[in-house]
Amino acid sequence: MQRDSTIQTLIRFFAIFGCFAIYIYFTDIYVVLPPMLGILFLFFCHYLQESDFQKLFLVLLCLLWMELDKNLSFGGLFFYFLFLYFVIYLPLMYLFSKAVYMKIFYVCLVYCGFGILYSLFFASDYVDFGDLLMLLGLYMLGEGVMVLLHEFKN
Repeated sequence: MQRDSTIQTLIRFFAIFGCFAIYIYFTDIYVVLPPMLGILFLFFCHYLQESDFQKLFLVLLCLLWMELDKNLSFGGLFFYFLFLYFVIYLPLMYLFSKAVYMKIFYVCLVYCGFGILYSLFFASDYVDFGDLLMLLGLYMLGEGVMVLLHEFKN
């Protein structure tokens, strides 16, 4: 029976990754769809704490796919997530636990930091800083609502 559960896990793994890849392609077409950086960060933190390395690998694979699709530097999001995890998430988690408002704060923090890093390293004449701020604010709002809905569901 172990073989059946391994095959089911692999099928589930590739199905989730395939759905994420299709969603990322939709974010290229529809700019208002958030790229799920905040939710991926929350999954990253959760699976890293739980030592569930299969699901952590899935999150890292999704980050890699996003970097390849958006022409970001290889491994940049992973190191950004590691920095946020060790420097901000762990110290604040000991102070505030796993409250809902902290999860929304982490989502906003991921996008604020990403906006700063994007404007520093990938600045171009084609992207207006005001438009970037408006878009990141929209992403924060959308993912914040998703986190709230998920927490109220549980």
